[in-house]
Amino acid sequence: MDQQLLDQLKAEYHALLEQGRLSDALPLIRQAAHWADEESQILAERIYLHGAYGHLRQDPAGYEYAMLAAMNGDVTSMYDLAYLYREGRGTVHDAAKAFYWLSKAADAGDAKAMDELGLCYLQARGVERDLNQAAALFEKAREAAGQDADLLKSVDKHLFMAQKMIEKEINKKAED
Repeated sequence: MDQQLLDQLKAEYHALLEQGRLSDALPLIRQAAHWADEESQILAERIYLHGAYGHLRQDPAGYEYAMLAAMNGDVTSMYDLAYLYREGRGTVHDAAKAFYWLSKAADAGDAKAMDELGLCYLQARGVERDLNQAAALFEKAREAAGQDADLLKSVDKHLFMAQKMIEKEINKKAED
């Protein structure tokens, strides 16, 4: 791909977006995305999946661009792709693929993905139940969450549940 041509294409779609002409910009955004431009892939995903620029949500197109961006290493797109697989939106429901993409996002340091991955281990979604692994992921998510109060609250709740379940298992084994 000729970088100069790609840069011109992107300048044109950015100008159209600034003018509020999303419908004219979309074909150019899609073209740049299919020319492997990660910025354009992410933008297309945000438009189709998250309603950026006032566009109506279109899960199949959102899935397409989330996949492209995730395969290029965009962590947020990995998380979004896991959501789409988990819910069967824009693609078929596939707990194993949801788990895979959550793992990729968590490995890349995404705190929400770590929390969600912990829930997968806690609830045996796409993986065998492992309370210790769930608790470890919740603790890791807590460290990575920074100052995100809502995420911290969620992670703390999940960590508490995992710890209680571990405690219950230990007590049950002691009784046997």
